[in-house]
Amino acid sequence: MPVVSLSYGRLQELTGAPRREIEASLPHLGLDIEGGGDDTVRVEYSPNRPDYSTEYGVALGLQGLLGTAEGPVPLEAAPSGRRITVKPAVSKVRPFITAIAATGGRVDDLLLAQLSSLREGLDAGLGRGRVKSYVGLHDLRSLRFPLMYGSATRGHKFEPAGGKEATVADMLADTEYGARYGFLLGAGSRVPVLLDAADRTVSLPPVAGSSRTAPRAGTRGLLAEVTGLSKRGVEDVLAVVALVLASAGFKLEAVDISGVRNAAPDLAPSKMRVPAEYVCRALGLEIPAKQMVSCLARCRIGAEASGGWLECMIPPYRFDILGPADIAEEVALGLGIGSLKPVLAPTPVTGRADPATRVLRTISETLTGLGYSEALSPCLATEVQLYGADGRDASAAVRVLEPEGEGAVLRDSLLPGLLACLSSNIHEPYPQRIFETGTVFAGDGHVTESERLCCAVSHGGASYTEAKSVLQAVAASLGDACATRAASVPWMEPGRSAEILVGGATAGFIGEISSRELARLRLREPVAAFELSTGGWLEAARSAGRAAGKAAGKTAGKTAGRARKAPGGKAGGKAGGKTGRKPGKAAGRAAGRRAK
Repeated sequence: MPVVSLSYGRLQELTGAPRREIEASLPHLGLDIEGGGDDTVRVEYSPNRPDYSTEYGVALGLQGLLGTAEGPVPLEAAPSGRRITVKPAVSKVRPFITAIAATGGRVDDLLLAQLSSLREGLDAGLGRGRVKSYVGLHDLRSLRFPLMYGSATRGHKFEPAGGKEATVADMLADTEYGARYGFLLGAGSRVPVLLDAADRTVSLPPVAGSSRTAPRAGTRGLLAEVTGLSKRGVEDVLAVVALVLASAGFKLEAVDISGVRNAAPDLAPSKMRVPAEYVCRALGLEIPAKQMVSCLARCRIGAEASGGWLECMIPPYRFDILGPADIAEEVALGLGIGSLKPVLAPTPVTGRADPATRVLRTISETLTGLGYSEALSPCLATEVQLYGADGRDASAAVRVLEPEGEGAVLRDSLLPGLLACLSSNIHEPYPQRIFETGTVFAGDGHVTESERLCCAVSHGGASYTEAKSVLQAVAASLGDACATRAASVPWMEPGRSAEILVGGATAGFIGEISSRELARLRLREPVAAFELSTGGWLEAARSAGRAAGKAAGKTAGKTAGRARKAPGGKAGGKAGGKTGRKPGKAAGRAAGRRAK
């Protein structure tokens, strides 16, 4: 999630509210406070609210919640006569462009920093790293209209912002931003370019803007242009830029865009009709429609109540509002999250931990107490990772038919994943102790699943004895015992491995990883490990849980039956049924007959 630094002083200027109220209201905008200094606060914002990447956008939200300003921010672009002509050559590369001019204001250092933060947030978030859209900001007075959005060869020369004049090919090869974004231009001989009427380069989207047109402190007019892969995408991004520029005191002016697929930006709000009853149902509250309108106004959304419906006017920069559920959320925010009281669901049923989960929790707590850290490795792995050890047979491997990545085999053991984890952390301090509980898969005509536990310890003195002591501690924590019997095991050093017996049956293996395997995995320290099935313990816990549930149901049914006199069979049966399910119903009916 993106993080931005805000100034309390600037927010106080923009909202007219004291710092303590601002600080208390930030979380109600969906902003998570990460930290800060004397006058600054670092907040994490959702990528679907890029307007919160600037103090102007945050201030607009705070104004609504604090009651200093309500309703939507009007965005109107007056005609300007400025025009951008789009050439067909860009239709297969980066076909869409939209733009707006901002006049009557002045760029200072603070606004310049805010615009830089906004641009970076939009390019990284909505633009998906400039793949879907790219924002260009230019000094309006440095441009001669009309502009032309077309293509140029890779031998075209221009001076990028912060760089020296060079050809497009050299710039892509020799500069940092060329290395980061050059691949977006593809391998074609021509690249998209924005030129002014004097044939001077304005921008090479989505890589860099021109040094000549870059805005600076003192700039009194701006051109914001957005290029991208979809009309809706570039217009959404431009709406956010327009909001910030208007909030900074600029007057917006439209820029006409030629071409069948492009058009001048439409900053008018969109309409959405939502049943007021739906909002009440979604929030679990009875709220008058007029109060909903007031709540939406606090969230800077226009609305009117009409015949049980909310006629909402969604600002163009609020593209995160997609349907009625989003309107219900905005009503809740406008109402005040702090005013909502949580209520438990009205049900007589209480939850309890699954017996199998209790077993896994006991194992986890035992191993954590012994200094082990829990690992989580993927179920998919490569065949080399799973079957690279001597003696491993891959004939029963469960393979993915059309894998999208390197992992094409479902794991049949947890140990390869833990060994890979140790191999990736050889530069970390020793000893290293890790464990994992998870599902493994076997294929023999059909795929079967089973639950396993695997532990591995690595340090200079790691041994079979250490691994066995941990194994015995785990078994003892579950009220069980285990034994070992010498056996040859893949991965393990000959004579230093064994199979694990639980209740006389083979349940797993234990031993020291062989020197050959250590070398193959580039492990620098000895490793001892064990892996065993937890299925027996889990099934025993489930069976005990089912038996306890039946016994509790019978007891509850008898108690309910005794509590009722004639005609108490029906009442007793109902009470017993609610608590003890079928056994409870039977016990309740029996208790009722005895009461008669």
